[in-house]
Formats: sequence, structure tokens, C-alpha cells
Amino acid sequence: MARRGAVVRARLDSLSSETECEHEGADWIRLFFPHKVKGPRNVSTITTVEEADTRRPRRGSTRDIWAIKCGSLDLRIRFRETGLEVSASAGGGALPREAGAIIEETIWFTLGQPVRADIVQYRQGIVEGIVIHRRGRDEALSLATPPYHIQIRDSAAVLEGMFCKYLSHVSRDRQGRYYPLSVLVRKALRAEAGTLEEAALARCVAIEGVTDLEFQDLGRPTDETLAAVSTLEDLLGEHLKLSPIKDRVKGFLGVMKGYSSRSAIRALAKQGVITDQQLAAWETLRHTAAHGHEYQLPHREVFELLERLRVLMNRLVFQAIGYDGAYTDYGSRGWPTRTHGDVAEPAEQLIHLALHEHPKRPPIQS
Repeated sequence: MARRGAVVRARLDSLSSETECEHEGADWIRLFFPHKVKGPRNVSTITTVEEADTRRPRRGSTRDIWAIKCGSLDLRIRFRETGLEVSASAGGGALPREAGAIIEETIWFTLGQPVRADIVQYRQGIVEGIVIHRRGRDEALSLATPPYHIQIRDSAAVLEGMFCKYLSHVSRDRQGRYYPLSVLVRKALRAEAGTLEEAALARCVAIEGVTDLEFQDLGRPTDETLAAVSTLEDLLGEHLKLSPIKDRVKGFLGVMKGYSSRSAIRALAKQGVITDQQLAAWETLRHTAAHGHEYQLPHREVFELLERLRVLMNRLVFQAIGYDGAYTDYGSRGWPTRTHGDVAEPAEQLIHLALHEHPKRPPIQS
């Protein structure tokens, strides 16, 4: 390459540039996603058209912006035909270095889209910069399913509550580029582009991952259980010395003394964080998927169990981020609106359901 006239070919994953600002200013960040994404909208853009042969300009408006305020953070998410534009400012305060990744992660959960920005422009302190990533890294989901359906009239306000809670949660204790909870959410979303079996395995594994990450205390054995296992070890000690099943028994007893995802998920069901139906759906699909077997169930039944897992995972995230509010129960007929943290029976939830305009459920696609 040192000789004159050499030609070098390479694939660039990203280009970045930074420069010091000449003037003082507040921190801001802008992200562009080259995907047509659907979402709630609560602000309109006013347009003016003035023709050359008339002095009467025509004005129109298009509702194409979702305005969000999380404390001192102001966000504008604009939905365009060419893509999704996000701008954020901290109201004169400082933005964290990971602000772009944090906003991306929050979009994954609240809009159900596992996309990443291709262009990121920012100002942080005295530095302005731009990062351009190569195209084709991600694909938007054609049938994205946010935790609260965007066709319900109060979706902008409800999803804003989820957005702010999630953003606050994943802003803490960051070590890698993405927060571990967000990695699990994105893996489950990306699997939706595959087969039912692939989605089932990914969602079951993600549910275990969220439980291990956020609810580890619930999966630890009680003192009573540990005492019972110790007593059993003492009773079997002499009998197992020459037994061919010695190692297997010791392994079983070791598992009894350690952390268990299944125990944690069952404990969450007892607390009312998830329902018994959702727990049953997870246990039905998880065992078969984890052992590499094919489901011996009709596709429609697998799909319906998967929708219960979707709501189960959403409720685990709600519990982890401290969200108490409305959500859409995709695992129940008619997609009713329910309230996380409310122990009311489904019949009582109908009062809340009647206050909303619910969309028709789309047909199942094979």
C-alpha cells in the first residue's frame, strides 16, 4: 500500500468525526433510523405551501411527532416515510455519553422494534460529533407489537410512561454498550422474524434471562429447603459411597441448593406479577424448545401460547423498571387493556377496557 497508485478496498462499519465547539450550548443528540416505523403521535407538523401565481398560501398539518418528556429530558420522535428521526435535549443539562444507545434500547421495548440508528449526531459539553454506520445492520419488524397498542387513543401518554421508566432503569450501572436487560429484549424481538419454533425458544430463554437478571433473590432456596437437603445428604451418605448413581444424586442435591429460574418464575406467579396461564404457557413451550424437539401442537395453539409469553415478558420488564399502569394483554381474546400491579379479576378490568377504542385483531399470518 505504500507504493504510488495502490488501490485499497475495505468495508467500513462506521465513520466518526468530532470537533470542538466554538460557542457554548446545551447538550443534544439526534438519531436517524432508516426504517418506516409505526408509533403513537401527539404533535402535528404545520406546513405552508405558496404557489408562484397566487398570494394565498395554503396551510396544512400532519400528525407525525411523538413528544416525550422524561424529567428534564425532552424528546421528539418524528415518523417519516424515509425513516424514524429522534432528537433529544437535556434542558440545559448534560447528556450521558451513552445517550444514543439508551434511547435505542428504550425504543426496542416501547415500540417493539429491534432497530439501531444509522446516523447519530450529538453535542456533549464542548464537543460536537457525528457517527455514520453502514446500512443493512438491522431490519424492522413488519408486525411490531408494542406493550400497549398504538391504535388506542391514549397510547402516546401510556407509552410515554413506559418509555420514561425504561429509560431511567437502563441508564443506571452501565458497563457495556447495551444494558443486559435490553440485550434480552432485542434477542427476543429479532427472533420474531423467524419461525414459530425459533421465536418460542428465544422468548423462553429471554424470560429466564430477565428472571435471572432482575429477580435472582426469588430463585434462591429457603433456609428450610437447605436444611432439608442437608438432612437428606446425611441420611444418604453411607448408602452412596459405593452406589453407581452417587454422582447423579449429588448433582441433583447440588441443584436443590442452588439458584433456580423455574423457582423464581413460579414465585413471581404466586406474587401475582404474572398469571398462572402465562406460567403454564412458559412451562409448556420451554421444555420442548430447550430439548430440541418439535411441538406436537397445532400452529394456532403454539401462536397463542407465544402471545402469552409476550405478555409474560412484558410484565417481568414492568416489574423490573417499576411501571404500574395500562398494557395490552395480547394473550387474551380481544386484546383487553389491563393494569400491571392491579390484582383485579379480568371481569373487573372491563370497566377500564370500555374507556378505550380498541383496534380489531389482525388475522394470524403463517
